[in-house]
Formats: sequence, C-alpha cells, structure tokens
Amino acid sequence: MKNLIRKSKIYLALKKIKRNLSEKLSLVSVFYYDFKRFKLHYTTNALNKDDQKSLESWLLQDKHRIEKALSLPKPRYNFGEKVIERLIQNLNQYENNFCKNEVYYIAVGSIKAYVDFHKKNNVHILDTIQSHINRLNHEDFNNKICNTVGVVNYKKIEDTSDFFESFALSRQSCRNYDMEKNISREQLEKIMKITAKTPSVCNRQHWKLHVFEGEVMGEILKLQNGNLGFNKNIPYLGVITSDLRSFYMPDERTQPFTDGGMFAMSFIYALHSIGASSCALNWCTSKENNEKMYKVSGIEKNESIIMLIAFGYAKSDSKNACSPRLNLDNFYSINEDSTIV
Repeated sequence: MKNLIRKSKIYLALKKIKRNLSEKLSLVSVFYYDFKRFKLHYTTNALNKDDQKSLESWLLQDKHRIEKALSLPKPRYNFGEKVIERLIQNLNQYENNFCKNEVYYIAVGSIKAYVDFHKKNNVHILDTIQSHINRLNHEDFNNKICNTVGVVNYKKIEDTSDFFESFALSRQSCRNYDMEKNISREQLEKIMKITAKTPSVCNRQHWKLHVFEGEVMGEILKLQNGNLGFNKNIPYLGVITSDLRSFYMPDERTQPFTDGGMFAMSFIYALHSIGASSCALNWCTSKENNEKMYKVSGIEKNESIIMLIAFGYAKSDSKNACSPRLNLDNFYSINEDSTIV
C-alpha cells in the first residue's frame, strides 16, 4: 500500500513538472513567434524607401513633431533642422516613388505651418534650414489639404460630463442581434469619422477596421473562443489591426496593441452613438490560429490582429449581462503629493 501511495505521489509530481515545462515551452514558442513577426515587418532606421506604408509612417510622425513643437507654450525659433531635413528628403522620395496624395500634402502642410510661424513672428529662417525647404515645390503649399495642418487656437470645451456619463454607462455588450436590420455605408462612414479621431503614437494612424459578413465571418469566428452560443446571430464582424510597418524600433513593440485597443473602444462608442450595439471579442489565441486568421481573412501579415468586435443592431427583446463594476477604489490611486483632495 505504501509503495502504491509513493508511486502515486511520484506520478503526480512528474505530471506537475511536465505541465510546468509544457507551459514554459509554450510561452517561449509564442514569444519567439511574436518576435519574428515584429522583426520582419517593423521599419528600422534604415528606412525601406520602396515600402509606401513605411515611408508614410515616417512622413506622418515627422509632420507631427513639427505640429507638436508649434503647439508648445513658447515654440523655439528655427527648431527641428534634422527633422525637417529628413521630412523633405522623404517627401522627395515619396513623390518620386509613389504620388502626391493626402499623406504627401499633410506632410507638406507641416512645412508650410513652419514657414508661416516664422513669417508671422518676423523671424528669419536659418539658411541651412531654408536650403532644405527650398527643395520642395512651393506651389504645393497652395493645396487645400496643407491648410488642415499646423495649430489652431484653443476653444473652450463645454462641460458635457453629464451627457457622456449617461452615454457611456448606457453602453452594454450585445449577443442577440436583429439580422434583418443593416448598417448602411453612409452610417459606417459616420462611425469611422468618429473612430479615426483616436490618438495614436506620433499621429501615425496605423490602425484599421476590417468588416466581414457571411461565410468568411463564420470561418473567422471558429478561430475565436468567445462567441459560442451566438455566432449564428452576428450580422457583422470587425477585426481591428495595427500595421507593424508604422513602427521603427523595438521599444515600440507593445504600441500596436495600445493604440489598437483605443481605436477599438472608439469604434464601440461610435457604434453606440448611432444606436447600434457591439460585443468585444478577445484575440487571445495560438500562433497556429493566428496564421489561420491571415489565410481565412486575407488580412496582410504585416498587420497585427488586435481584437474582434461583433456588431449590428440589437433585437428589441434582447437581454444583456448586467456586468456590475467593482468599487471605484480598485481602478485608481492618488499620489500622496497630489493636489486632488
């Protein structure tokens, strides 16, 4: 009997060791998978001039550096020579390799705002900086898109906290949709106009919503582990992604998920604003399922899958989970030196 107990204990101990080892190997495996994907697609400082998205990300982030500097309490004159040099070099490269499109003119607009700032304050731009600016075709400054770039005076914001409190607290996840009620293209564009206002690192705007219906949606839902019981009752499925080509250093490895998560919440609130409902679906899955997702959906592999969102109009008789929130003390702390009392 004692031998049987001893063998049983040894068996359980070995089983525990095996499980722990398996978990560690799995952790290493998914870590290496994520490492390979980020390393393959992110844009290093040795910029790939042949990749349009990579070049656009550099244009947008350097444009944002100029706008950000102009928005400071006391902008320094003749700031950002290296940024301006790189921005104009990339603008010339972009024009040669691709075209003068929205991104091009937004970036040019930041140079126009820089020039206007110095002109308004009667400050001479340093010859070294002006020599870079002269490499641009100044006729491009007349494009109307250029006038949307720069800084604007602060406008007092009215207190809408009561409205937003009611709006935000009325949102609930829905798992019972009216399959006969559609969202129009016009409504989707209204939703995306709101969603696109989401902040992103250096204003690179790397996130994207992919909308699916029908058979493809069904195949995608098979890869997600939180839609059991209502997957036949979803009219639209959104897949939120972040383009890894918009990032240029290893320190940014978590930024796709940070920005993508904010974009997803903006989308959920935008849906709520037109009376539509949604249900956030996690994308915590295996590397095998992640690869299947790219194959089934047709999403490019340079885009990281952030999460899925089921959406549509709720059925009039649908029921939603109450999902009570914990005490607010769980969600914030105040530093002892704070002036908040």
